[in-house]
Amino acid sequence: MPELPEVETFRRQIDKKLRGKTITDVHVRPDKLIFAGKSQAFVKKAFIGAKITKCLRKGKYIWFEMNKEILPVFHLGMTGSYIISDTLPDKSMKSVKLVLEMSDGTILTYKDPRRFGRIFLLKEPLEHRPLSHLGPDVMNELPTVAQIKSILGKRKAPIKAVLLDQSVFAGIGNWMADEILFQSQLDPHRLAQSLSPAEVKRLHSKINSVTQFSVKVGADDEKYPDDWLFHRRWGKKSGVTSKGHLIKHETVAGRTTAWVPGIQK
Repeated sequence: MPELPEVETFRRQIDKKLRGKTITDVHVRPDKLIFAGKSQAFVKKAFIGAKITKCLRKGKYIWFEMNKEILPVFHLGMTGSYIISDTLPDKSMKSVKLVLEMSDGTILTYKDPRRFGRIFLLKEPLEHRPLSHLGPDVMNELPTVAQIKSILGKRKAPIKAVLLDQSVFAGIGNWMADEILFQSQLDPHRLAQSLSPAEVKRLHSKINSVTQFSVKVGADDEKYPDDWLFHRRWGKKSGVTSKGHLIKHETVAGRTTAWVPGIQK
């Protein structure tokens, strides 16, 4: 599932290539799940003739600022993605949900094979769900160490669950939470309120460093340091860390979790 680094990378690409351009044609595959119940006609009317002035993000959501009253908010779900090209996609592809043609021939295609993504069409997106219920964005609005200590002190849930709570830390998903806890040397089962001041400080530092670095390299996992848990959570390299510590897989807070009991306490 795309998390903050992947979504921010998409946002930057869209903002760079579509800012200032006008949508001249819209192709919609009717889908009440993807478009949150909105009709094909409503979707087309929201986009057609609109000029994109900027592309913004909070947490895992992207939205367009346009010269229209209704603005689109995108969530990629598990398998959603954007393609920017100069070629229209094959109309027979059921995974293609929305195609926007620009005045200069640029084409934005939104695809979602498993249909877990959503496109909301809203007035004042930040004032309405889902954006209004998000906590601070961990890239742009990360709380201070003292603020995080206060937040965690009120939480009896496992620290893994709190990291995944978008009303607390907007943008962190499963792989980021596992990586942050691994680098912080914290057991994902630990109750959030049990962390010491030193552990909270370490957690704050790793939330920031994992987020900023992964965004800096454009969410290109081949550029993540070799000692990151990311490379060995699953797949052919799974089983042990780069230093030989055993990786354990369990369900924590309802999510499959990779962690290293030998160093995470």
